[in-house]
Amino acid sequence: MGAGVKEGRFADLVKSALNSGHTVLIVHATTEAQTEIAKEMIKNSVSETGAIQSV
Repeated sequence: MGAGVKEGRFADLVKSALNSGHTVLIVHATTEAQTEIAKEMIKNSVSETGAIQSV
């Protein structure tokens, strides 16, 4: 992982997903508007279902 080794529940979740062959995208949005833009962009680029899971 790029920024160094992190510990904790979130890091474990990401590691588990990657080890299972999943792709993980982490978005750092600082406003609600940025969050909505990111969600829409992701939804438009994922599978037919448009399913997005957030933690």
